Amino acid sequence: GIKFAISGWTAPGKENGDKEEDKNKVLVTGIEVTCDRAVVRAGEPIALHVKVAPDNATDKTVTWTISGDMGTVDENGVFTPSVEAGKSDVEVTATSNDGTEVFGSVSIRVLEAIDPSKPMIAITYDDGPHKTNTPKLLDVLEENYAVATFFMVGKNVEGKEDIIRRSYALGNELASH
Repeated sequence: GIKFAISGWTAPGKENGDKEEDKNKVLVTGIEVTCDRAVVRAGEPIALHVKVAPDNATDKTVTWTISGDMGTVDENGVFTPSVEAGKSDVEVTATSNDGTEVFGSVSIRVLEAIDPSKPMIAITYDDGPHKTNTPKLLDVLEENYAVATFFMVGKNVEGKEDIIRRSYALGNELASH
């Protein structure tokens, strides 16, 4: 994994084994890892957000691990999935460095990288969302790590908000028809 400091520092002259520092050390009790959107294309970076609890923890540094070594996290908390990560769900985990081994993770769905030199097709659906057809379409798209554009009609939205949220979470583009 890659280690970097989210925040915090050690006072100059203090050694890790210093008894006074150990007495005043505030240990990590929780780590939450989030990102703005949990779908990304292979090779495209996405910012991760880390919240370490408590706010006054002495050492807020973390070590990053990525399932299957399918990418990297830089010193700013930006995850970039490898090309090999395409068509997979990758777990990105931050583990505390203060000896508590507290961790938090986020699952990120990685779509294949787009190769503009290859033929492409855009899939669009009109006039939804539909209460039974749209979830079936989403199941097929999800299973195949594919995305589409859904052109919705405003009068069809009410009562189908969960379908729309799922569509967005899977990386589909949502638009007005």
